[in-house]
Amino acid sequence: MIHVAKMLKEKELEVNEREALIERLLASGGLRRAEKLGKLLQFLHANSHGSSGAALSEKEIGAKIFPRPDRGEAADDSIVRVSVRQLRFKLHDYFSGEGAGEPWVVEIPKGEYRLQFRERAAETADSRKGATRRESYLFLAGGLAAGSLVGVLGAHWNRRASQYPRNLLARCMADGRYSMTLVPGDASYRFWLSQSIKEPTLTQYIEGKLEPSEEVARNPAAQGLYRWLGRNKTISAEHAASMSRLMAAMGGLASRVAVKHPRDLPVRELHQNSFVFLAARYKNPIVDLFEPRLTLRCDNNSLDATIGVVDALAKAGEKKRYAPEEPRDGVSYARIALLPNLGSDGGRVLLLSGLGPVGTEAAAIFASSEEWLEKLLAALPPGVEYFEALVEAQAFNMTPVGLRLLIARGLEGKR
Repeated sequence: MIHVAKMLKEKELEVNEREALIERLLASGGLRRAEKLGKLLQFLHANSHGSSGAALSEKEIGAKIFPRPDRGEAADDSIVRVSVRQLRFKLHDYFSGEGAGEPWVVEIPKGEYRLQFRERAAETADSRKGATRRESYLFLAGGLAAGSLVGVLGAHWNRRASQYPRNLLARCMADGRYSMTLVPGDASYRFWLSQSIKEPTLTQYIEGKLEPSEEVARNPAAQGLYRWLGRNKTISAEHAASMSRLMAAMGGLASRVAVKHPRDLPVRELHQNSFVFLAARYKNPIVDLFEPRLTLRCDNNSLDATIGVVDALAKAGEKKRYAPEEPRDGVSYARIALLPNLGSDGGRVLLLSGLGPVGTEAAAIFASSEEWLEKLLAALPPGVEYFEALVEAQAFNMTPVGLRLLIARGLEGKR
């Protein structure tokens, strides 16, 4: 009886641990505000025991989680497959970033509609030797509407120092030969600029010195907000989440990465080492320094709501301008480019210019992925060191669920 009771207790503990892990996933940054994906996770968890998990079909999941009486059977469209793929991405993001310390991993096997709990492989004593200490990068995510701190995101990892990832980030750092500064966009820049008479020089932007419009000048309350925008350094929630993804993808190079707000980056620093700019020009005017070198150019006027990428080499009959569609479930784009820095030390600049939140996340996914690096290299001429590319992202519920490389071109290494 003692042994049976002990076995039952251990089994009950395992179930409790699974339930607690699911609750942590539901409370995580990637799923907390994704109601449908959270319900999908709970449904798969409830039906992933015994043989019931293997018997789940698209029709069953669609009827329970995505009922669509106006369009007949839910299984007639791809919403279930797309949502499961999106949930698979969210799980991967959690266990490679925010949940990197979890002893168990939750996965959705390819081609199946069930959850799989897998214990992380235990490290041997030898594998721990030479491992870097756990690093934590914390950065602030500000919100203009709230006018205050929105949250603090962190990316955690525990990788061997010699284990460099194979992705665009490592390529930008030349596998550790250069340190890197990660620069997000300025969440308040576009609105601040809309209340000014003209676009600032970089010096004016960094120092927060702009001349307000006549309308703002006549309104004391508006003047206070205008001055606040000129002093504060905020980033958007989507940029904070994308930076978390990028940090987690750095591997053994993470200790050589710093994070700076655009206003903390004097132009003279761009003459040495490497940089990643996670923004288009409408959120970071420093990107304008590199636009003339490209044929895929962000044409978004910061004083206008229109944003897009123009292909300067488009031929007659070819598409010349790419602009995002309806943001929630439409198509967005990301312009990605690798160029030399402004100096002569061999450092590089990686531009991850997403058009809106979906494009920003798509750019981070592309730069973090070994698979997309391989596809990019296959599309470029042999031996090309610098390049520009255009990536299309299909959006579902404000999240990229499918990427497509539309254009890839080599660039000359001119500074």
